[in-house]
Amino acid sequence: MGSFEGRGSHIGAECRVTGAFPSAAAPHHSAAGRVCARPPLTPVPPMQRMKFLLLEQKYLEFLEDGKVLEALQVLRFELTPLKYNTDRIHALSGYLMCSDADDLRAKAEWEGKGNLSRTKLLDKLH
Repeated sequence: MGSFEGRGSHIGAECRVTGAFPSAAAPHHSAAGRVCARPPLTPVPPMQRMKFLLLEQKYLEFLEDGKVLEALQVLRFELTPLKYNTDRIHALSGYLMCSDADDLRAKAEWEGKGNLSRTKLLDKLH
């Protein structure tokens, strides 16, 4: 078993064995046990990130235009169901309380609707 691939399959088999037969886990198997105990990493699909960024821009533009109900609809029915970057969604929801467009731009650290913010959005999408 000289290849990396062979070792990886061995660790996978060891995880299955130790899970099924706890008494089979000897002290030298503890490292494999720790690897097995970790939850699997689930990478965020690039399309989900792109969709989030586009919807975030849409949301902010609605707020800037004073279209609070439309912005709320985007937040509730488009952004939140993505279950992506919940910390940012919480911050975005706070922008509903902004007193005017200048307050929104300052709190969101956003340039406002227009070429500059959309160019920055395109840069983030690449």
